[in-house]
Amino acid sequence: MAELALVVTLALAIVWRFRLNMLDLDVQSRRDEIFWMEDTASTWSTQVLCPSIHEAPSKYLSVVIPAYNEEKGLPSTINETLRYLDERSFDDANFTYEVTIIDDGSEDLTYNVTLDHASRLRVIKQTPNLGKGAAIRKGVLCSRGQLVITADADSAIFIRDMGKLEEKALNLTASGDPIAVFGSRCKVKQPLLRSIMSKVFHALAVLITGTDVADTQCGLKLFTRPAAARLFTNLRLQRWAFDVELIYLARRLGIPVYEVAVNAVDVTGSKLRASSVCHALYEITMVVIAYGLGFWEIR
Repeated sequence: MAELALVVTLALAIVWRFRLNMLDLDVQSRRDEIFWMEDTASTWSTQVLCPSIHEAPSKYLSVVIPAYNEEKGLPSTINETLRYLDERSFDDANFTYEVTIIDDGSEDLTYNVTLDHASRLRVIKQTPNLGKGAAIRKGVLCSRGQLVITADADSAIFIRDMGKLEEKALNLTASGDPIAVFGSRCKVKQPLLRSIMSKVFHALAVLITGTDVADTQCGLKLFTRPAAARLFTNLRLQRWAFDVELIYLARRLGIPVYEVAVNAVDVTGSKLRASSVCHALYEITMVVIAYGLGFWEIR
């Protein structure tokens, strides 16, 4: 009994600490959040109010790319993304798009890189560094597209494969229905330690949340606008395990999640560390506890 009491006490202490540290506004307040983005077209350092995912769409596609210390990898990702989207818009006059970069408190020249394409990008500066989950959440909640796609800044996933996710979504439903389509990376040769950490993380994610998604961590994901609005308004986790929380929320909200195979390469300089995996596992556990005990409300 003493051991059980100790476990319960520790669990409650962890939940309380977690509840204090995580963004925990009530759902209505989260709907009413406002964000600001950089006016990169201005010669002065000014900001303009971001649109909201809860408004009517004014673009067909929104691409959201979080970036933290990506001054080396981001330029090629921006160029490849804009080239692909320009080709699409050239072939189809109704294909309208926007690309949003979220600079997540970078300590290098990531923001300066975005200025090379100032007239073609929407840039949101997030300071201090809050994490990939927080950056993507902010970018998605400011999106104007009927479809919203998230992608990584390091070009690990072939950008053109976003068309596969779009095709899958359109074959399944009209863009007005809430669904999500996740990329699932084809087998990629990774360093041994990173491969082991990824497998351990996924195994525990399946064990704790019951997810049947094969690749929870692939950066390429598509959401219809209704799905994006519901999922990201409710999202709490700010760092590595936000993908798992999205899947958990989707199951609770009845939003189907599909997978499509995408091409990927292993990129050197990964930010995944053993400490990151430990923190992510801690976050996954808290998803189950915080939602299970009713600390976090879903609407």
